[in-house]
Amino acid sequence: MVLHSAFADGQYDGDIARIVLPAGDALTLAQAWREVEPLCRPASSDRDAERRIIEEWARTVAVTAGRPGHGIDDELAIDTIVEALIRYPADCVLRALQNRRAAHKWRPTLSEILADVQWRARYRSALRDAFARAGVDTGPR
Repeated sequence: MVLHSAFADGQYDGDIARIVLPAGDALTLAQAWREVEPLCRPASSDRDAERRIIEEWARTVAVTAGRPGHGIDDELAIDTIVEALIRYPADCVLRALQNRRAAHKWRPTLSEILADVQWRARYRSALRDAFARAGVDTGPR
């Protein structure tokens, strides 16, 4: 694992830059990926996961204050948000939405939710990238 860290403005910020897998034969790496892959799978691969994300977004909308919109099409907004979120693992999305709902008064923007989801999914993305660099077919991204 290669770490990246920085100290700026009195704050420490550390994260992984990339994961390097130990050397192994192709069969062993492929088997390891099969074990890890369900954790990295996007919500779009599971209809039930998509439904849970839609329900969680509806809960978030129901209990947070909306920013004033000028002619916003709510149905289009929901479709756009859900379409963006289902590209990530469902548990990362659900936790991000639950966190926003519990900790913030205002309904989150798509960029705010995506920042939280991407932060939660960063190790899985790095792991997928490591398997791909090792020559394992990790499927479409």
